[in-house]
Amino acid sequence: MERLTPTGRATYVLREAFDYAYADIADITQLSQAAAQQLVSRADSGGVVRPAARVPVVGRRKVARLLEAYAEVFWAGVTLRPLDVNNDVAVGLVRDGKLFCVLTLTASDRGVDEVLWQMNPAKLERVQH
Repeated sequence: MERLTPTGRATYVLREAFDYAYADIADITQLSQAAAQQLVSRADSGGVVRPAARVPVVGRRKVARLLEAYAEVFWAGVTLRPLDVNNDVAVGLVRDGKLFCVLTLTASDRGVDEVLWQMNPAKLERVQH
Protein backbone atom coordinates (compact mmCIF):
# COMPACT_ATOMS: atom_id res chain seq x y z
CA MET A 1 0.00 0.00 0.00
CA GLU A 2 2.92 2.30 0.78
CA ARG A 3 4.13 2.07 -2.82
CA LEU A 4 0.84 3.30 -4.27
CA THR A 5 0.07 6.94 -4.91
CA PRO A 6 -2.76 8.47 -2.88
CA THR A 7 -4.99 8.18 -5.96
CA GLY A 8 -3.94 4.55 -6.39
CA ARG A 9 -4.78 3.76 -2.77
CA ALA A 10 -8.16 5.50 -3.03
CA THR A 11 -8.95 3.67 -6.26
CA TYR A 12 -8.01 0.31 -4.76
CA VAL A 13 -10.01 0.89 -1.56
CA LEU A 14 -13.10 2.04 -3.46
CA ARG A 15 -13.03 -1.08 -5.63
CA GLU A 16 -11.90 -3.78 -3.22
CA ALA A 17 -13.38 -2.61 0.08
CA PHE A 18 -16.52 -0.85 -1.09
CA ASP A 19 -17.13 -2.73 -4.37
CA TYR A 20 -17.64 0.46 -6.37
CA ALA A 21 -18.12 0.25 -10.12
CA TYR A 22 -15.20 1.57 -12.16
CA ALA A 23 -17.45 4.31 -13.59
CA ASP A 24 -18.14 5.60 -10.06
CA ILE A 25 -14.45 5.36 -9.13
CA ALA A 26 -13.56 7.33 -12.25
CA ASP A 27 -16.00 10.09 -11.24
CA ILE A 28 -14.67 10.27 -7.68
CA THR A 29 -10.97 10.18 -8.58
CA GLN A 30 -11.32 12.16 -11.81
CA LEU A 31 -9.62 9.38 -13.79
CA SER A 32 -10.81 7.50 -16.83
CA GLN A 33 -12.40 4.11 -16.20
CA ALA A 34 -9.45 2.47 -17.95
CA ALA A 35 -6.97 4.27 -15.69
CA ALA A 36 -8.92 3.23 -12.58
CA GLN A 37 -8.97 -0.40 -13.73
CA GLN A 38 -5.24 -0.26 -14.44
CA LEU A 39 -4.45 1.08 -10.97
CA VAL A 40 -6.45 -1.68 -9.29
CA SER A 41 -4.88 -4.31 -11.54
CA ARG A 42 -1.37 -3.10 -10.74
CA ALA A 43 -2.09 -3.09 -7.03
CA ASP A 44 -3.47 -6.64 -7.19
CA SER A 45 -0.74 -8.09 -9.38
CA GLY A 46 2.05 -6.32 -7.56
CA GLY A 47 1.07 -7.81 -4.24
CA VAL A 48 1.92 -4.53 -2.56
CA VAL A 49 -1.42 -3.91 -0.87
CA ARG A 50 -3.20 -5.40 2.08
CA PRO A 51 -6.97 -5.50 2.53
CA ALA A 52 -8.38 -2.06 3.23
CA ALA A 53 -9.69 -3.12 6.63
CA ARG A 54 -6.08 -3.51 7.76
CA VAL A 55 -5.20 0.05 6.81
CA PRO A 56 -6.58 2.37 9.47
CA VAL A 57 -7.28 5.97 8.63
CA VAL A 58 -6.21 8.03 11.63
CA GLY A 59 -6.68 11.68 12.45
CA ARG A 60 -9.61 14.05 12.16
CA ARG A 61 -8.58 15.60 8.86
CA LYS A 62 -7.76 12.31 7.15
CA VAL A 63 -11.00 10.69 8.29
CA ALA A 64 -13.01 13.74 7.26
CA ARG A 65 -11.38 13.79 3.80
CA LEU A 66 -12.02 10.07 3.34
CA LEU A 67 -15.67 10.33 4.35
CA GLU A 68 -16.17 13.39 2.17
CA ALA A 69 -14.64 11.64 -0.86
CA TYR A 70 -17.06 8.74 -0.58
CA ALA A 71 -20.11 10.56 0.74
CA GLU A 72 -22.05 11.35 -2.43
CA VAL A 73 -21.83 7.90 -3.97
CA PHE A 74 -21.61 5.75 -0.84
CA TRP A 75 -24.64 7.19 0.96
CA ALA A 76 -26.92 7.56 -2.08
CA GLY A 77 -30.13 5.59 -1.51
CA VAL A 78 -29.03 4.31 1.90
CA THR A 79 -31.41 3.83 4.81
CA LEU A 80 -30.26 3.13 8.34
CA ARG A 81 -31.46 0.31 10.57
CA PRO A 82 -30.58 -0.02 14.28
CA LEU A 83 -28.94 -3.35 15.10
CA ASP A 84 -27.65 -5.31 18.07
CA VAL A 85 -24.32 -6.87 17.08
CA ASN A 86 -22.26 -8.76 19.66
CA ASN A 87 -24.36 -7.15 22.39
CA ASP A 88 -23.40 -3.68 21.15
CA VAL A 89 -25.45 -1.03 19.38
CA ALA A 90 -24.71 -0.84 15.66
CA VAL A 91 -26.24 0.65 12.54
CA GLY A 92 -27.09 -1.38 9.48
CA LEU A 93 -26.77 0.34 6.12
CA VAL A 94 -29.39 -0.87 3.66
CA ARG A 95 -29.56 -0.13 -0.05
CA ASP A 96 -32.21 -1.58 -2.37
CA GLY A 97 -33.57 -3.61 0.54
CA LYS A 98 -30.25 -5.37 1.19
CA LEU A 99 -27.93 -4.92 4.16
CA PHE A 100 -24.50 -4.07 2.74
CA CYS A 101 -22.66 -2.66 5.76
CA VAL A 102 -22.71 -2.67 9.55
CA LEU A 103 -21.27 0.40 11.23
CA THR A 104 -20.11 0.51 14.85
CA LEU A 105 -18.28 3.19 16.75
CA THR A 106 -16.51 3.65 20.03
CA ALA A 107 -16.72 7.00 21.78
CA SER A 108 -15.25 8.59 24.87
CA ASP A 109 -15.26 12.02 26.50
CA ARG A 110 -12.82 13.11 23.79
CA GLY A 111 -15.28 12.22 21.01
CA VAL A 112 -15.36 9.38 18.49
CA ASP A 113 -12.37 7.10 19.01
CA GLU A 114 -13.03 4.42 16.43
CA VAL A 115 -15.39 3.75 13.56
CA LEU A 116 -15.59 0.22 12.18
CA TRP A 117 -17.22 -0.73 8.88
CA GLN A 118 -18.04 -4.40 8.23
CA MET A 119 -18.80 -5.01 4.57
CA ASN A 120 -17.84 -8.67 4.20
CA PRO A 121 -20.96 -10.37 2.75
CA ALA A 122 -20.18 -13.64 4.56
CA LYS A 123 -20.14 -11.88 7.92
CA LEU A 124 -23.18 -9.78 7.09
CA GLU A 125 -25.27 -12.91 6.52
CA ARG A 126 -25.29 -13.46 10.27
CA VAL A 127 -27.11 -10.17 10.88
CA GLN A 128 -29.44 -10.12 7.86
CA HIS A 129 -32.55 -10.84 9.91
